[in-house]
Amino acid sequence: MTSDLFDQPWAKVHEALGNDPEQWMLRAGTLLRAAQIIYNEIGQPPEATADVDYVWDWFSVHDIGCMLRGMALECLLKAAWLKVGGVLVENQRFVGISRTRSHDLYGMYLAVCRKRPISLDMEEKKLLARLSYAIASARYPIAKSPDSGYPSAPTSPSKMHWKRCSYKEDEKTFSAMISKLSEGYLEHDLLVYSNKPLALGTISLERIEVMAAKKKAKKKAKKKKKGSYPGPRAKRR
Repeated sequence: MTSDLFDQPWAKVHEALGNDPEQWMLRAGTLLRAAQIIYNEIGQPPEATADVDYVWDWFSVHDIGCMLRGMALECLLKAAWLKVGGVLVENQRFVGISRTRSHDLYGMYLAVCRKRPISLDMEEKKLLARLSYAIASARYPIAKSPDSGYPSAPTSPSKMHWKRCSYKEDEKTFSAMISKLSEGYLEHDLLVYSNKPLALGTISLERIEVMAAKKKAKKKAKKKKKGSYPGPRAKRR
């Protein structure tokens, strides 16, 4: 990508960025880091004897982590599609991976495999299907229709839900799959990037709340100062 890219018309910039595998790979790594921050915060899954509210809260946040991981995989597969000679943006329009549905990770994997095969085992393929569902299910309380949002599973037509998982086994499967796909297609293990500490230091809710309070106070003071100015009409009175 040339240094004067952003001097070009936005349509050309859009197409250049959309067809640059490096951009998709970087976004995949960032999404993986965000997911890892969530999992570092919530820790291991609750025991069967844990409080019901705690269990519900854990799985609710766990869903968001799954969504981010699914989105990271989608970016990774799009980077891989570009690496094997595909395009994502054509004639100023995002066309995506040929013959795949939105967020269908298993379908995207098959499309990339047709150009350069990389073998995944059955557990990894099942996980692709479940993470496809997580991308949609974690964002909204319901899907557009009762039958939408459920990608077909590689082994059976039954609907799959991410919560029906074995956490420890799925963690191992996910890590192996990310390494296999990123090293095979991108010659770079994204897990190494995703586990890097944040340069800004530890992010905490307290820090976020303090920053938000300062911003609110500053805005309020500015508004108060603006309102105290009498103005020309007030002077005439």
